[in-house]
Amino acid sequence: MKNFFIVLLIFFSIFTNPPLIYSQDIEWPTFHQNAARNGIRGDYPRPPLKLIWKFKAGKEICSTPAVWKNMVFFGTNDSHLYCIDALNGRLKWKFKTGSWIQSSPAIAQNKILFGSLDKHLYCLDAETGKLAWKFKSRDKIYSPPTIDGDSVYFGSYDYYVYSVGISNGKLNWEFKTQGKIWVCSPLVIEDQIFIGSMDYYLYALDKKTGGLNWAYRAGNSVEASPGYSGNKIVVPSWDSFVYAFNPKNGEIIWKTKLKDKICSPASITENKVFVGSWDKNLYALNLETGEILWEFLARDRILTCAVATREFVYFGSMDDSIYILKASTGEKVWEFKTGGDIGGSPVIADNILYCGSSDGFLYAFTEDK
Repeated sequence: MKNFFIVLLIFFSIFTNPPLIYSQDIEWPTFHQNAARNGIRGDYPRPPLKLIWKFKAGKEICSTPAVWKNMVFFGTNDSHLYCIDALNGRLKWKFKTGSWIQSSPAIAQNKILFGSLDKHLYCLDAETGKLAWKFKSRDKIYSPPTIDGDSVYFGSYDYYVYSVGISNGKLNWEFKTQGKIWVCSPLVIEDQIFIGSMDYYLYALDKKTGGLNWAYRAGNSVEASPGYSGNKIVVPSWDSFVYAFNPKNGEIIWKTKLKDKICSPASITENKVFVGSWDKNLYALNLETGEILWEFLARDRILTCAVATREFVYFGSMDDSIYILKASTGEKVWEFKTGGDIGGSPVIADNILYCGSSDGFLYAFTEDK
């Protein structure tokens, strides 16, 4: 009986304070890799890297890819969602919507979900690209959807946060903010949804009902997706601050002011926060205190999120380049210049780094052994 209570105690400890796990999953099924939206990986291609293939789409790529079963999925400004063979970079299928696709796809239950500027959230069969259903919002959808169980959550330019059933495409609930929801992707932690709006607020909503639990008003738009680690919700804002909140009640644990506005989501390890800014710097902050540990100056703004491992940080910039830095010091160890700015975030799956560019190419890199 004593051993039973010890096991029970360990069980509740794990699920109430889940440990940070550097994912070894060979896939990248959703924006920022996982449900905690913290953008971390355990496997990685060690620099220097070599280009193994590149695929030319019809127009700019601003969508962050998803990777599943040796297939790479991404949207473009030619209004198509593409499915590419991860091994050779060849087209498997593509699906046309009514407008640009800048929302990053999410995959679960053999389905791929993504938003389009034609106001629809689409659900396709991930293997074939066949349409299962589409849900119409009231305005453009930039927000990458978040899948949790049989529900998908996303925001829209119409001011609303939506919960829709994956199996049937039917509305579960909707919550109206006071501003447009641009590229912010919902974060799901236990029974709450966290999402920012251009009305300056970060919202904490009940996952089942969409009811408001708490809200915090920043000094400007909250467009970057929230991330979670160490029992903290980390949220950058256009007011130039990075905030760390208690998810239960919205209390501020710390806030750190950078030099310019931020729309880049944070990548969060067990002790560091990595975030890019309009001031052209990628910053490393202490997760516990918010102290700035180092900063790396690129040649232009950093608008997208990084991928972090224990050793390296991978990110793109509007200066057209993809960078790898040492996570401990910020020292640059590798750079690749594409033909356009990087508006979508890099991802890592099965030891391959994928990244799209406004030059219309999706690039795939691996270790140059």
